Amino acid sequence: MKLIICLVGEKGSGKGTVSRYLVEKYGARVFRFSEILDDILGRLYIPNARENQINLAEALREKFGAQVLAQVLKKDVENDNHKLIVLDGIRHPKELETLEQFSNFYLLYITCPLRIRYERSKKRGEKSGEDKMTFEDFKRRESASTEAWIKKIGKKARAKIDNSGTLEKLYKNVDNFITKITNQNSY
Repeated sequence: MKLIICLVGEKGSGKGTVSRYLVEKYGARVFRFSEILDDILGRLYIPNARENQINLAEALREKFGAQVLAQVLKKDVENDNHKLIVLDGIRHPKELETLEQFSNFYLLYITCPLRIRYERSKKRGEKSGEDKMTFEDFKRRESASTEAWIKKIGKKARAKIDNSGTLEKLYKNVDNFITKITNQNSY
């Protein structure tokens, strides 16, 4: 029986940190929505910048449906043998509809205040140009179409974790969530 945890949260909220922790402690397999976009951008030799990801995601959704990225991940999950699967970075309600079809599916909302997320994003420089962006740039990107649904999807989550504290507190909250859902499922 697979347990599927889907992470929703604003950029810089800590989804990647939670994913890495679930891999290290629980042996999870992580699939990121953005990996699909990264693969396509890389193949096209286009820089892996957040703006390019947004444009590509919008184009794919327009041509192939709002659930296209979730359909790819759904197939990936079906073909994977891990007992714990983490889906990192859901961004659209149609994606949620597609993934909720899995039994043992749990949505977890990771959140954090804007200023902390900005500092984290700038420090990690995961996307091209993030290390140079201003706080105003970061706030402006919050209104991108790919960010619009995050809070609404987060309201549907089984649990919400505020990641404005220490790593130890974050990990404890993740462990509590895992304990709660595994006890429900005899995992």
